[in-house]
Amino acid sequence: PDPQWMDALWYASEAPATREIDAMTRMLAISRNSDISLDAAFDMLPIAQQLEVDLNHLKGLVPQYTQWKRDSDLLDYEDLLEQAMLVPLPVKFLVLDEAQDSSPMLWRCVSAWAHSPSCRKFVAAGDPFQAIHLWSGASPEVFQNQTGEWVRLKKSHRLTDQAAQYAKQVLASGGWGDVLSFWSGGASGEETDGTTAYLARTHSLTAHFEADLQNSGTPYLTLRGYSPWSSKSGDAYRALLKLEIEGFVDAGGVKEVVKHLPTGYVPSALTAPLSRMQGPMPWPSDFTLTVQEAKRLLPNAPYFNQVERQYGPQGMFRQPKHFVGTIHAAKGKQWQDVYLADSWAFLPAKKAALSDEGARNEACVAFVGVSRHQRKLELVDGFPGYRYPFP
Repeated sequence: PDPQWMDALWYASEAPATREIDAMTRMLAISRNSDISLDAAFDMLPIAQQLEVDLNHLKGLVPQYTQWKRDSDLLDYEDLLEQAMLVPLPVKFLVLDEAQDSSPMLWRCVSAWAHSPSCRKFVAAGDPFQAIHLWSGASPEVFQNQTGEWVRLKKSHRLTDQAAQYAKQVLASGGWGDVLSFWSGGASGEETDGTTAYLARTHSLTAHFEADLQNSGTPYLTLRGYSPWSSKSGDAYRALLKLEIEGFVDAGGVKEVVKHLPTGYVPSALTAPLSRMQGPMPWPSDFTLTVQEAKRLLPNAPYFNQVERQYGPQGMFRQPKHFVGTIHAAKGKQWQDVYLADSWAFLPAKKAALSDEGARNEACVAFVGVSRHQRKLELVDGFPGYRYPFP
């Protein structure tokens, strides 16, 4: 929410009010994107968020928020889509990729563009059974119900036929039946780029993969781009490695090391002169710490030390080939090998068990999870929560 609007409202000075504003704007966005009532949109908020707020109070805030936007001459994302529908798109060909992720509101916008006078052809490409971002208004049915001529791509160039058949079983066992009877795999399943992904249904489950990788000294990145390896403390450790190997490093590297050392290890009298230094430089002789001692004091030092022992110094410089993330973050990506947690945590597992709709929704998530690999898929047990009923 805009801070100016929050400051203008009497209830926005307290933390609970901030939570209300966040819940209200998310609820309204879901309602408008999905063409559903505010009550139905409220049910799609995270359970923890629902418990913190009152639905009726949130519904009362909606007209205030709408009036504030009008008075302030501001637009939110859904307003922008409504405005975009009114503007003809000056293109001859329009292509919508990952079309299964489009909400009903976005489909109306794209449809309006497709009917622009200059547009000769509109193509939407996607896989309805990878429509797993339900909070955005996307669903398999929204994509499948679009009108026009349909062309089916009958062969996967990522999966082997065995892997494709298993992915189809996952969908079928989740309530979709034999919807992909026409589809098969055409890949060889040979070694490719050596990459490996560790995927799970929730972030709490991916944390277990991260802990194992850190304990084993494996360089990795999360699918959000962050990991200890890619952190600023990792940059500091790399600067110290360069000092060990080459005897000098760019002054920025030394400054990064100093930032991450515990307080008291760098004399305060040296801080100002160091801030003015530029270009390559050795480890300052005035520092009481040695380079080796500094390496042990950095945040995540045990992990960096383990990486160095397992892979040598190059393990801290070469781009990692191991990746960790949720299935949702993995959509649209592929790796040579995938390790997938067979646990569905607690809440997602309950959603899958409580209704046929929940089972179908979670089957789509599982389908994405079991179709990210080129060579090998391995289901990993031992995680907290309930196991997903993989066939």
